Amino acid sequence: MLKTIAFLTPPLRISKYPSMLADTADDLGAGEHEKPWVRRYDYLLSRGYKLDDRYSPNWKPSWAGDTLRALAKFAASEGPDERRWYMKHPDSFTDSLGRKYVKDAVRMSDGVHVVVKIIKPGNPELDILRYLSSNAVQADSRNPTLPIIEAFSVDPADPLYNDGYGDGAMYIVLPLVRDWRLPSFVTAAEALDFMQQLLESLVFLHEHKIAHRDIRDDNILQDPSPLFPDSQMQMNPMNNRALGFPYLFPEPAITADAKRRYLLIDYGNSVIMHEGTQVTPVQGEIPAPEMLKDDSLWEVDETKLYDPFKADVYALGTVFLRHFGRVLPELIDVWIQMRKTDPAQRPSAAESLRIFANACEKLPPDAQLRMVPNARIAEWGDSWPRSEVAKERLRHRARHLKALCKHHYASTIRRSSSAD
Repeated sequence: MLKTIAFLTPPLRISKYPSMLADTADDLGAGEHEKPWVRRYDYLLSRGYKLDDRYSPNWKPSWAGDTLRALAKFAASEGPDERRWYMKHPDSFTDSLGRKYVKDAVRMSDGVHVVVKIIKPGNPELDILRYLSSNAVQADSRNPTLPIIEAFSVDPADPLYNDGYGDGAMYIVLPLVRDWRLPSFVTAAEALDFMQQLLESLVFLHEHKIAHRDIRDDNILQDPSPLFPDSQMQMNPMNNRALGFPYLFPEPAITADAKRRYLLIDYGNSVIMHEGTQVTPVQGEIPAPEMLKDDSLWEVDETKLYDPFKADVYALGTVFLRHFGRVLPELIDVWIQMRKTDPAQRPSAAESLRIFANACEKLPPDAQLRMVPNARIAEWGDSWPRSEVAKERLRHRARHLKALCKHHYASTIRRSSSAD
């Protein structure tokens, strides 16, 4: 009888409890580091770019009409209930502190997803991106950037002015790019292509006298257009932010066997100078040994002079070793050379590319088919529910098996053709 009554009783809606709705809006709405973007919403809209709904000054939580039961399940779960909540209410998905000056947006004229980034006065990024966006430079396939869409001044009422950074600050609008780990590599062939492209990109930047100075996982992206070639079927920008979650947001199916193109972003610490010239260091995620204080494994000594081009090589070698050292041990010597403690003994980017190419020629024939560990599980799996880790591992193994079968089928066809 009680079950029947409970079934017939209308579910309790969150909107019926204003104080609870207000509390959840505070908890799940724009955080302190996001609130400046609420003030920027209307200005960017006037420029033709719409930020996520959570930043609208007139925002109302989409979950007001949802049930208390759904809210309770969301609050108590990190599994399917949490996923269902975020899929239904994406405006509750908080952006990370690391994106304080970067936000996703939609270009109103055509619905294309873009990225809006604030460049503070004195930051070299805009000048570097404008140079790398020129037609002549973009024609080089090694260029690891996509052309900027436009740049314009920040609103005179922007919160940056309160911090003394407003005068001369600019917005740059960039194409939306995708984390290089989406989807995670399955075979070593993908990893080899990734390393080849990034080494070529570093050679390209250094040829143009640009030292990046902040090469790390989060500054390596990919052009999503090969994965989603239909202009009407775009990637879900929230998946870049959901990278560490055991689930992703719905988006169109990725094109199989797409030729992926990898990019380097964030030129805020970059310098334009001749190779061999030395500068004082900036703190990055992967500092080279010559940049560090004598008693530190992490903190840089801002009084030291160092060669930023050689430090770029060290950082990129560290990324490669971290992700692919176990699956491609034949290349460890390449990365050891790129990570030599003495920068004078460390190869240049061009030399590193040659060393890498020579080492790849000596790989056994089946090396490219080795399974690469799932990057998302390796990085964040310890915080996922065990069931989600197990499911992701099964999906990863299934994709690897599919790749093996496809390779075997292609080899069989080639042998049959040769016999004929």
